[in-house]
Amino acid sequence: MPTTPDIVDQWLALPREALVDQVRQIVKRNDAHSLRIFAAVRRDAVLSARVRGALSVVLAEARGTRDEVMWAMWVGKARRALDATDAHRDEAAAPSASSAVAESAEEEAPRELRLQREPRSQQAPAASSVPPVIFRAPGQ
Repeated sequence: MPTTPDIVDQWLALPREALVDQVRQIVKRNDAHSLRIFAAVRRDAVLSARVRGALSVVLAEARGTRDEVMWAMWVGKARRALDATDAHRDEAAAPSASSAVAESAEEEAPRELRLQREPRSQQAPAASSVPPVIFRAPGQ
């Protein structure tokens, strides 16, 4: 099996249809080696854009099939591998000092202030914001 830099060089030379086939095979494998390939691909901006297009083609071809959800999951995983950066992984591994300060301030804040800071999607709608529904019999 060729190494990942060799695959990147090969993929740069491939026509679009052949690249889509290669990407489909790598996405279908869904293993650690395929993630390493996508990590190597993201270092080249042109190839990364071409592979994103190929992933869109793979997803479009799977649309409407019984395996659509499985392919969507695999393509999503491949896209995340293409979008991941080394800095994001480092930030996730070691939280920054500003987030530690924010967490300590959060603990000290009164409960009402914390509730106000939560996004609206997490809070239940107020009862007054929902209009009442009145059911009537036909003809009334």
